[in-house]
Amino acid sequence: MLVVKRENRTLPTLSNICDFNMPFTTKFIFLAPLVLLMLCAAGCKPKTFNFEDNTPPPYDGVPSIVIDAYVNRMWIDMMGREPLTSERDEAREELRAGALSINTRKALIDRLRTTTSGGVDYPSEYYHKLALDLNARFLDGASMEQIADQEQQYRGFASQDSADGNMLLYQFWTMEADKLGAIPANVIRYRLGEIDFGNFSKTFAFNGLYDEINMNSFNFINATYDDFYSRFPTTQEFELAYGVIEYGEAAGVMGMAATDKSSYLDALIGNAEFDEGTARWAYALLLAREPTSAEVLLHITTLGSLGDFRLLQREILSSDEYADL
Repeated sequence: MLVVKRENRTLPTLSNICDFNMPFTTKFIFLAPLVLLMLCAAGCKPKTFNFEDNTPPPYDGVPSIVIDAYVNRMWIDMMGREPLTSERDEAREELRAGALSINTRKALIDRLRTTTSGGVDYPSEYYHKLALDLNARFLDGASMEQIADQEQQYRGFASQDSADGNMLLYQFWTMEADKLGAIPANVIRYRLGEIDFGNFSKTFAFNGLYDEINMNSFNFINATYDDFYSRFPTTQEFELAYGVIEYGEAAGVMGMAATDKSSYLDALIGNAEFDEGTARWAYALLLAREPTSAEVLLHITTLGSLGDFRLLQREILSSDEYADL
């Protein structure tokens, strides 16, 4: 006959970091749920370890990851790309050396906009990005290559009309091609300070591509008020503008005389509301929000007498709200 001998076997004890250190055996295994319940209610008492001469160093600076996020954002908004590792490291050290002050941020922005460093032509990148932003504002995001292609298409039409002896159409298409050719040319002129931001902006609305996007006088007038001022015209403003655009009638537009499309656009950029529209566009572009009335009034002064968008852009990019440092 087979006899099974039963023996008691000791189970491992609970962790020595707890006060309760009773061994569990098969004899008391039924007590396990009760013991666990008591431990959960009372909690364990972890041991405290003190290390001498190990005081943490004081640190009240801004983490590098936060500074790098600011540099990345600035590069994208100014250059249309993320910075290279070397560019990011250099900018971070430049900002740290100046204690991340607003003046240090402005100095970095000015350096990127005006100087060539490490074989990189930052001004060319900056003004190309600005042109793309204005293309998005006025021309539904058309690339500079698309603009150049459209210009060449117009010149092809002009060449064909010249060969056919139709000089009126030849002149028309040549003029339209010149308007599109003025966009890259005025990027350079604005960079050199030969034209102000108002005339630079006008270039993007005074061409055949803008006319195709906003076909007929009704759409053109509404689009220009929306693009330049971020609002639609009043009934009276629309009626005055319609006579100018549709019939070539002389009328007062925004306090200035206008007789054709070019002088109509001159009137839109030749008043304080254009600066207000520029401020609203800048806030939407860089901060993704509407400015308050106080901010609009402040930044109209920032733009200066020539409505220099670059000054307003620098104020926003160097602000604590944008930097988030």
